[in-house]
Amino acid sequence: GAFLVKDSAWAMLFRTCARRLTSLKVRFVGFGPVATRALAIHCMQLVELRISECIDFDDDCLAILAVPITDYEEEEQETERVLRLLNERSKKGKAVSVGSPKDYTGPIPSWQPLSCLQSLDLARPHKPMSSQTTARVIRTVGSQLRVLDLSGFKDIDDSFLLNALDANCQNLQELYLNECNGISPAAMAQFFASQRGKAMVANKGYRCVGLERCYMLTDSVIQELVLHSGATLTWLNINSVDDNLSNYGLLALAGSIYNRTTDPESGTTQYVLAEQTSGCVNLEELDLSWVRCTADAVLEDVLATCKKLETIKAYGCPDITAFAPKRPGLRYIGRECDTL
Repeated sequence: GAFLVKDSAWAMLFRTCARRLTSLKVRFVGFGPVATRALAIHCMQLVELRISECIDFDDDCLAILAVPITDYEEEEQETERVLRLLNERSKKGKAVSVGSPKDYTGPIPSWQPLSCLQSLDLARPHKPMSSQTTARVIRTVGSQLRVLDLSGFKDIDDSFLLNALDANCQNLQELYLNECNGISPAAMAQFFASQRGKAMVANKGYRCVGLERCYMLTDSVIQELVLHSGATLTWLNINSVDDNLSNYGLLALAGSIYNRTTDPESGTTQYVLAEQTSGCVNLEELDLSWVRCTADAVLEDVLATCKKLETIKAYGCPDITAFAPKRPGLRYIGRECDTL
C-alpha cells in the first residue's frame, strides 16, 4: 500500500478529483478521518470503494460513511458544497434562494454520502468496528449495494445481520462475511431463509459467498444458502467451517436437503432426506479446505450435480484421496495425496 501518503494528501486528492473519481481501492495505508471525511464529501459519484486493512481507519471513520452526519461533521463541510446541493434542489423544482457563500447562513441540507456506491469492501480492519456503526452504514448505502465485504468484522452480531443487513440489502450479488464469528449459526440460517422469502423473482440469489473461518456454522446454514442461491452461486468459500458441519450439510450442494432427527428410545442420530432440489448447478469454484468431513463419496454426489465446477481447494482434507472423482477441466488444489 501507499503507506507513506498522509491523511491530508488523500484529502487533497479527493478534493481535486471530486466527482470524477468512481473507484478507490486502498490497502495497508494510513487512511484516517481526514481522508474519509474528504472522500464522503467530495466523491459523490464513487461506485466502488475498498478500504481494507488500513491502520488508521477506525469506528469513527466508519461513522462518516453513514447518515445522519453529526454536528461536528457538518462543521467540516464546505460552504461551496452547500450551495451546490441547493442548486441541485432548485433544478428539481424546489424553489431555493441561492446566494454567495458569504450570504448563506441556513442549515446544511440533508445529504447522503456515497449515493452511487455499488461495491463496498471494508475487510479485515485493524481496529474494532462496532455493530451499531456498521448497521448505520448499511442502512445508508445497503439498498444500492451489489457487493459487500465485511470480513473480519468480529463485533457484528445477530442483531446486525437480521435487522440491518436483511432489511436493507436486497440487491446483493456478492457477500463476504469471513471470520464474522459474532454471528450465531441460527441467525445465519435465519438470514438466508429470510432472503429466500423476500426474493421477488425466480433465481435471484448470490453469485459469490464467503464464510471462511466461521467455525461454528451448521448444516442448516449451508442448506438455507443453497435453497436461496443454489441456482446462481458460482463461487463459495467455506474454508475451516469444520466444527459443526457434517457431510450431510455438504450434500446440500448436490441438492439433497437432509433433516437431522434423534431416536427418542435409543438416542441415536439419523439423517432423513427431506427435499431434493437442483443444487448448485452453476458452481465453478469451491473452497473446502479444512472441512474435514469432506470425502470422496461426498464429492461424487457434488460433482454429479455441479457440472460446471472447475476448482476445488482441499487443503487439510485427508479423506479426499487419489480416488476422488475426476473429469476434464477439474483441478484439485492442496490435496494431500498429490504431495506424497
